[in-house]
Parts: sequence; C-alpha cells; structure tokens
Amino acid sequence: MIHHPKTVGILTSVLTLISVPCIQVFAHPPVIKALNTNNRLSFNSYGHVKIGMTLNQAKQSTGEKLLPIGNTKADLDSECGYVSPLGKSNPPVAFMVRHGHIVRMDIRQKTVQTLSGLSLGMSENRLKTMYHPLTVEPSKYIPGGHTYTYRSKLPAYATYSMRFETDGKTVTAIRSGKAEEVSWVEGCS
Repeated sequence: MIHHPKTVGILTSVLTLISVPCIQVFAHPPVIKALNTNNRLSFNSYGHVKIGMTLNQAKQSTGEKLLPIGNTKADLDSECGYVSPLGKSNPPVAFMVRHGHIVRMDIRQKTVQTLSGLSLGMSENRLKTMYHPLTVEPSKYIPGGHTYTYRSKLPAYATYSMRFETDGKTVTAIRSGKAEEVSWVEGCS
C-alpha cells in the first residue's frame, strides 16, 4: 500500500488536534447565590455554603460575610462559635465554626426546610415518615421529648448526620453537618 505524503500529513494534524486537551475559551465568573429561606438544608450544605468551607470561601460563594453571633469570638481559627450573615442574632440558619471551618448548620426559623421539606414545628410523626431509618433516644432536656438521628446509607455522606429534637409531638430543632458536632446538644458549650 502506497501512502501519499500530503494525506499522511493531514491525518497526523487531525490526530494531533484530537489528542490535545480542550481549553475553555470563555471564562465565566463564579455564580454568587445569596443565602435566603428558599435554600434547603442537606447533610452537608445550605444553599451554596458547604460543610468544610472557611468563612472566606462561604463569602465568595454567597457574596455575604458571615460574622460572629453573640459572644462568639471574632477569631474562630481555634475556637468553636456560631456565625450568620452580617452577625444577625436570629438568623434563619446559624453556622457552627471550628478551627476556621464550617462544621454544622442549625435551622433557627420555621421558614427554612430540609431537602425533604421538613421544618421546625412539623409533627414528630411527619418526621418519622420523611426520614428513615432513624435512631431515637430520649431528649436530654425535654421530658417526653426525643432526639432522632438520621445517617445516610451513601458512603459519600458517611461522616455527616442530621439530628432532629422534638418535644414528643413537634420538631423543635434541626441540625446537620459533621456527625460529631451535630451530636453536641449544647452546641459549642
């Protein structure tokens, strides 16, 4: 078989182009999504804020500065404390920070829901139908209340959990994030 030199050169050029990785020509700025009550709480995120982010990363992804709530120290690199957008004292969601990283998210208002649609004030029975399997233990502080823990079956979420506190009838607290910090009933205390 005889190969024409021009055909071999064209074929080589085409193969070279195919093997070169594609480079995106049009760069888009990151999409910034502000935190609001339309965001939903999951095992590891609320809106564009993810467990493990630094406060600066959270600000870059939302455009909102997360500031200390109450007597939380401004330097959260070695402390445990809570932050919220602009340091609001009654935010829809409060973020627990340890060693400079977000590790837990606590729902503080009825307007915020989990991905499954659960919110504060809903019935304990509704919780049991929406999340299963749940582990249950008596509430540490509310007589007749319960603490329910939900862990995903997916390996990617093995280090996360969601916890639901009830008064025996209604959901009074919801938090998610790293399993260890989520288990702390008193928060950073």
